[in-house]
Amino acid sequence: MHETKLINASGQPQFGYFETTPQVINTGDFDYRSPMGGRRSRVRKWLDYNQFQYIGVISDDLLLGCALGDFRYLGIVFVYTYEPATGHLEEFEMKVPLGHGISLTNRPLDGTSTVETGGNSIAIVADSASRGVSLKVNLKSGLAADVHFTLDGPKPLQPMSVCTQTAKTGWVFTQKVAGVRAAGTVTGPFGTKDLAEINACAHYDYSVGYMRHETFWNWACFSGTVDDSVVGLNVSCGVNETSFSENCIWIDGELIPVGLTRFDYDRRSASVTQWTVRSADGAVDLEFVPEGTHAERLNLLVVASDFKQIFGKFNGVLRPPSRPAIQIRDQYGFVEDQYAKW
Repeated sequence: MHETKLINASGQPQFGYFETTPQVINTGDFDYRSPMGGRRSRVRKWLDYNQFQYIGVISDDLLLGCALGDFRYLGIVFVYTYEPATGHLEEFEMKVPLGHGISLTNRPLDGTSTVETGGNSIAIVADSASRGVSLKVNLKSGLAADVHFTLDGPKPLQPMSVCTQTAKTGWVFTQKVAGVRAAGTVTGPFGTKDLAEINACAHYDYSVGYMRHETFWNWACFSGTVDDSVVGLNVSCGVNETSFSENCIWIDGELIPVGLTRFDYDRRSASVTQWTVRSADGAVDLEFVPEGTHAERLNLLVVASDFKQIFGKFNGVLRPPSRPAIQIRDQYGFVEDQYAKW
């Protein structure tokens, strides 16, 4: 059976939105050139490629974030949980030279990504038959997670799948999902939480490509139930905006694109002061108040990162076109302030 691929027969990515996510991100077929047209070496082609996956879980009782990243010179892994009732933040992070022990899939619909090192194991598995995604975490600290969600159901969810150009010769493909109900369990210092019982929702990010060598972005996301609907938000600024944007909201699985989005906040105190997140078309008009932060800072000259994933509460309104406005009240979610040199 013929598989759909991101890179076409001419060695170039297909830019734009995808109704159906490509089955294979066939980076080996990419004709990678310098800005002046010379063909890049195999080593340079390998070094310049970046990939990461992220899963978040949101409820009023527990928040979880987990990321696996392969940035060639360095692999980065983190898992954290936050319990709003107690304010307790449990964190695990790991930086691995040359990404040793990290294996990330090039198959967004049916691939497996893993990290196993030092008695810690994490796996993100996509299953095309069920249109499901699962996360399994087992850490030496005792933190464990068995999370799963599906895009199928009475109201199937349409992912945001888009590929955009970066600089002259690069590209980024991303598949984003938010606004899905989560099931399974998370175990930590708080005991064991049943995600269905605490009405948890999830979101998922699969991103790969040849990003700008110095990249900055902001991002905002949440998943939750609002007036008996499952609502998801995904907006960003700084990466996927060349001709196309990843910005969207979901209402009961329906994907609704929204306009370019601006993030206003004090960069000197991003983790503690209020943010505003507003789209140019008026569909997103939110305020965000931080409660805590997972931060990582690294400067190794060839690679550098100043990363803040901040969790807290959104308030405001969503105004999807041709639909009633949705009031957002004390909805937990995430924002990011990220600088990276790859």
